[in-house]
Amino acid sequence: MVKATSASETKVAVEMRNLNLVYLSKNREVHALKDVNLSVEEGSFVCLLGPSGCGKTSLLRLIAGFRKPTSGSITLDGKPIKGPDRQRGVVFQQPTLYPWLTVQKNVEFGLKMRKLPREERRKIAERCIETVGLQEFTQTYPYELSGGMKQRVAIARVLANDPRLILMDEPFGALDAMTKEQMQQWVRGIWRTMHKTVVFVTHDIDEALMLGTKVVVMTSRPGRISKVLSPSFTVQADANSADEIKGLPEFVEMRREIHLSM
Repeated sequence: MVKATSASETKVAVEMRNLNLVYLSKNREVHALKDVNLSVEEGSFVCLLGPSGCGKTSLLRLIAGFRKPTSGSITLDGKPIKGPDRQRGVVFQQPTLYPWLTVQKNVEFGLKMRKLPREERRKIAERCIETVGLQEFTQTYPYELSGGMKQRVAIARVLANDPRLILMDEPFGALDAMTKEQMQQWVRGIWRTMHKTVVFVTHDIDEALMLGTKVVVMTSRPGRISKVLSPSFTVQADANSADEIKGLPEFVEMRREIHLSM
């Protein structure tokens, strides 16, 4: 059995204690999460991994402040999360861009809602668009972009608000295999250079192991945490090809262990 490495001595950003979530869906009670205890360290890349319906998206929504727990606690810097705010930016599975706005205006949108001056908005948006490698497409409309490019615009819009946490709900699930792998490498590069805390939802074991400094494996509903793993090989993901990483004995063994537990 592969054992998780011990957590590094870093500041805890998000803390969940005895978290439960029950809600009504089509007149029936759904117990989405049960007794979840989890710490998300500052600067970590945490992947929530599990089968469809296991509650990983519900957990992400609790961190985002879109939902409130039925019982238990969830805090950011020791303070209860009571609702959404710009400290927690969310990237959804389908990019929620405004089709009537250009890339530049889409990225500026949140800044405009915060009433930042026009010139400041422009500079921030241009910097974030350059970060995601789309500086040649500032005046392009969403319908003219590929799926991967649209997600990059969605991420740039989140980065423009300079959040503490970036929450990503299966953002590459609708992409083809080659684009998906490129986007994985690209988003990991942003995480390394911008030093953000990322919580990333996926049902893809390989994706979780390639990206996560911590992989949180969840059971079928009601969602519980069955394993928390800290792969040592993820630090090599930027220097080695995906095939090289996936061929490592530790990767193969950890993948097998996760597969058997899901």
